[in-house]
Amino acid sequence: MTTSQLASPPTADRPLRRRGRAPIAALSFLACIAVSAWIVRRAGVDLEGVLGAVPPGAHLLCCVLAILQVTARGARVSTVARGLDLPVSLRTSIVAQLAGDALGAITPSRAGSDPAKLAVFSRAGVPLGSGGALLIGEMGLEATALVLLSALVLMFADGLRWVSSGLLLYAGIVSALGLVALAVVPKEHRTAPRWWNRVHLGEDRWTHLLEGAKGFRERSVDILALPRATLALATVWSFAHITARMLLLPVLAWAALPDPASVQPLLADLTLRPLFVHYATALLPPPGGAGGVEAAFAAVLGGTIAPASVAATLVWWRVYTFYLPTLAGMAVIGRATLSEEQP
Repeated sequence: MTTSQLASPPTADRPLRRRGRAPIAALSFLACIAVSAWIVRRAGVDLEGVLGAVPPGAHLLCCVLAILQVTARGARVSTVARGLDLPVSLRTSIVAQLAGDALGAITPSRAGSDPAKLAVFSRAGVPLGSGGALLIGEMGLEATALVLLSALVLMFADGLRWVSSGLLLYAGIVSALGLVALAVVPKEHRTAPRWWNRVHLGEDRWTHLLEGAKGFRERSVDILALPRATLALATVWSFAHITARMLLLPVLAWAALPDPASVQPLLADLTLRPLFVHYATALLPPPGGAGGVEAAFAAVLGGTIAPASVAATLVWWRVYTFYLPTLAGMAVIGRATLSEEQP
């Protein structure tokens, strides 16, 4: 979140209207599909084999896990908002998560995610600075959960301790971004810098920026002063969403492997290895990763399960962790845009 995002209220559909980004996102998505197709072809599996590898019962369970994952993320934010007396219901928070998933998917390094969430909070009546503080709280809770999980991996996951590096890397990056956001917001009563006047942004926008920055600083400090029970509950929701994500691949592997009983000895690998892939590649510059996520998945899971199972689980894992949330978020944004255009 930058000072320019605090300077003017965002709109969730604004990034979609920047046509210059559409070809880049489309090419990146095509690269994702191409890498997946290459992995499937190298494994000697046809399209019918991939689509039919997972039975309806497993798909139903994966849908439940996907819903639980986004609901837990929403509950985490609404818990913090309730502690700050901000008007963010669970429904509003879930909508914000889906909008963030959609715009994060089509922007470099998921840069559109936070502005989309801010737009949803703003429409719910949350001041811009307070909405920014909610994002800082979300980052901090995610980083805290990942650090705790990394400690558990280091203590108990022999042979998979390297997984903690990806989790700690992501936690460090989001923590650093949060600290930078707190450091760069302008101080109260500070006059507009010369460059601001040179680009004719105007005193009204500067005043609006200062008001938002003040609320941002105050609410960010208030999060640290929340009752321990509130912070503990929000942390539990963080672990709930991470756990739901971790269980996706074991469910898919249980359905796709020729011998379902072989999943149990591989449970640690099937939960922690894809978690490493998710967080280690989360901030890749190209929208959607441009095939980097797929390549990392195949490399990290290769040798753990058969190539045909890697190909089938890769496709469906990406469906439930990337494509489905993106489509759901696009639907949410489209509905909001249509409702605004109606007289």
